[in-house]
Amino acid sequence: MRIEPCKPPVGYYHYSNPASQGALMAKTTKWPKGHLPDGCGILDAYTDRMWEWDQDKAKRASEALGARSFKDASDEQLLAFSRVWWPDYEIVAVRVVHYYNVATGYSCPRVDVIYKDVSLPENGADNG
Repeated sequence: MRIEPCKPPVGYYHYSNPASQGALMAKTTKWPKGHLPDGCGILDAYTDRMWEWDQDKAKRASEALGARSFKDASDEQLLAFSRVWWPDYEIVAVRVVHYYNVATGYSCPRVDVIYKDVSLPENGADNG
């Protein structure tokens, strides 16, 4: 499965900078290029929705991040944030892509996570 590409990082993530819409903010060093690794799945959520769905969990995830922003976060901080939000998944890589609401200008980054799909054999093939 092909992973949706994003724009390269920019210096200023804001609605007044159209180049920041869809631009990479951060990723862990294990984020793959191009295709999803065999035996893995992908999940994503926009941060504004995370707060809407569960404010307590979103607050715990933000505290686990421990950085001023996603772009300042280390691999471990990005993984810690994601593991709070998706505790039932074995997360192996994280990417954060900047988006903003075009109607309001509010920032709403999307967090993408790759996880090991334990329902599949190690090589990702269905030998069923």
